[in-house]
Amino acid sequence: MNILVIEDSPMQAKIAQQMMAKVSSAHQVDIADCCDAAREKILGMQYDIILVDFGLPDGNGLELTRELRDSGVTSYMYALSGNFDTVPLEDRKAAGLDGGCRKPFSFDKAEEVVRSYRDAIGQK
Repeated sequence: MNILVIEDSPMQAKIAQQMMAKVSSAHQVDIADCCDAAREKILGMQYDIILVDFGLPDGNGLELTRELRDSGVTSYMYALSGNFDTVPLEDRKAAGLDGGCRKPFSFDKAEEVVRSYRDAIGQK
């Protein structure tokens, strides 16, 4: 399993990276600190799960999600944002998000991401 964490806060990114590695047995958990870095990483790797923050220094994570979906990215996309609750469900779904939660990220939330992903692909 390959995971990408798109998060501009170095501390939040590292926490999410470590938690996702622990609960998923991922082969690789990468970090991108902005939209441009995320685009670059996605060009070079097929990610199973992408965690995306809404507030990024060079763009909006929700718009990035829409852009990635429009370009054919089929990864499981999960929002991880302090602003998660302020974006209507219809807008999140229209952008192509598969799920999401409000920060701070926790071990329980990491487990939920992996469980939701496995449910979505029919894996136990």
